[in-house]
Amino acid sequence: MNRTLATYVGSALAMLVLRGQVALACTQPLCWPARFAVAEGAQLPANVPVLLYEAAHASTPNGLGPDASAFSLTDDQGTAVQVELTPVQIGWHQFRVRPIAPLVPGKIYKATYPIGCAPAPTTQRAFVAGPASNLPTTIGVAVASGHRMGTAQVPVLTPGTCPGVTMPVTAALAKVTMSLSAEMRAYWPLASLRAQVGSKFVHLATQKVLPNGDVDVEVHSVCGTPTTAIDAGLAPGIHLLELRVTLAGITLDLPPLLTAIELSCELPLADGGVGDGGNIRDADGGGDAGTMNLDANASDGARDPKPAGGGCSAASRVPQPQGMWLALVPLAGRLLRRRKPARITAVPS
Repeated sequence: MNRTLATYVGSALAMLVLRGQVALACTQPLCWPARFAVAEGAQLPANVPVLLYEAAHASTPNGLGPDASAFSLTDDQGTAVQVELTPVQIGWHQFRVRPIAPLVPGKIYKATYPIGCAPAPTTQRAFVAGPASNLPTTIGVAVASGHRMGTAQVPVLTPGTCPGVTMPVTAALAKVTMSLSAEMRAYWPLASLRAQVGSKFVHLATQKVLPNGDVDVEVHSVCGTPTTAIDAGLAPGIHLLELRVTLAGITLDLPPLLTAIELSCELPLADGGVGDGGNIRDADGGGDAGTMNLDANASDGARDPKPAGGGCSAASRVPQPQGMWLALVPLAGRLLRRRKPARITAVPS
């Protein structure tokens, strides 16, 4: 039995060394945790019409449906704020939270809700009510503001891989700066940004709010032929990029922003190095993709903990294959030493 297990461990070691990459398999979680679509400490207009709450729900329907009755909103004095909760659609786990009266500018409000399926502890998310603002009718203005060669975190598309897993590669990047309208800036904490070229949805390699309130985004093009199933992005060249914005829980039909961008694999690397003639390089310039990022939505700060009872690991990064190899070596040794005589065949490096 021990020898059989040791054989499996040895095979796993060989596979890791030879393949030089990590595959992450996902299982369906028993319970999807609750989520409140407002980042901790965000400022929202006092007259925000609705907020979006996603109740915890089981992966397998139990006939009861999601329960939003435990959700509550209080002000900084602990006084309950009257809200009306209505499902986005009948049977869905998403609910619109509509304050019966406008919030008070300058006050801090706390949303309290159970984080998981019952029984589960509660969590809180605080936000600030700012000056009242009309709903946006335009996003603002977008301009292409640069292009470069650099590191991009791109989605891994290997079948069975956890959603949101990315790996760093060197790619061509095109940057667009969005100057938001005053109304959109007020409601930006509720915003989700989507990019596309024609009918193709485009991954945003970076998204960052600048100190002046503008928003920088970058799209990518992986130069050369990928050796791993990843999102290669757009082809090098000139494209007409379309940017669309939606607000959580609020129904708006905002006209998209259009801007021409250029992606070039002929530029020097941002670190002063020289490109590899169109071949893919990893972020560290070495041979193997170093680590993978599991947080699909890290930039917005509004993500609650990962699902319980299965699903992807809550760790933000996955160790390199070399680290896993070193961790398995002592285990293989212990298993083999239990049987005598023991023969260990070294795995070629």
